[in-house]
Amino acid sequence: MTLGLFALMLVTITANTFTLPALAQPQAIYLVPSNNTFDESTTVGTKFNVTVWCANVTEDILGAQIHLSFNDSIINVTRWWAPDWDSSFFMPAPVSTLPTPPNPIYNNVGPGQGYVEIAVFKGGLPPVAPWGTNGTIAILEFSITAVPTEGEQFTSALHINDTFTYLKDPSNDFILGIVKEDGSYIIIPEYTMIILLSLFAVSTATVVLLKKKRIIQKLNHI
Repeated sequence: MTLGLFALMLVTITANTFTLPALAQPQAIYLVPSNNTFDESTTVGTKFNVTVWCANVTEDILGAQIHLSFNDSIINVTRWWAPDWDSSFFMPAPVSTLPTPPNPIYNNVGPGQGYVEIAVFKGGLPPVAPWGTNGTIAILEFSITAVPTEGEQFTSALHINDTFTYLKDPSNDFILGIVKEDGSYIIIPEYTMIILLSLFAVSTATVVLLKKKRIIQKLNHI
């Protein structure tokens, strides 16, 4: 059994033997997957998708704008979609989009500094209910344009925590209190990935064991 497989098994076992209490979740815009990790066998031209979600929003949604910046010396956004074919899509028809998919209209503002800005809003003149709610906002396709040499790693934030990322309500006002969660992209050597998985497994197991110990101690004092 390899060290990496052992680490994954340990994470699975500890996750299935102890469940933490649920916490209240903030209103949020976030990326799925949040962390996009590739190993050194990845080649130029490899593509991956990231889906933008909104969750726990308590107000009706007129529309969303997403400003996503990234290191365009190693990755680029090549296409995007407003997935109105999916039952998880956040906006009922009719829908308006800017720019028109699939062209994301990529912008470069300096070395290693690129961004796209996309918007999905309720269509119609004027737009009327039903309004948007929690769900998927957009899908972005990335292409890997450069890979590191042996032993190196390439990283980029997938940065959406920006003033130009927002949700609006049916009065065209900004919905306040939205947490905007950045994502990440990384290519790392395979041995580094194994080490990271192992450290995560050990730390997870340690936390679980400590919590179990505290629970047993409390039960012994009842």
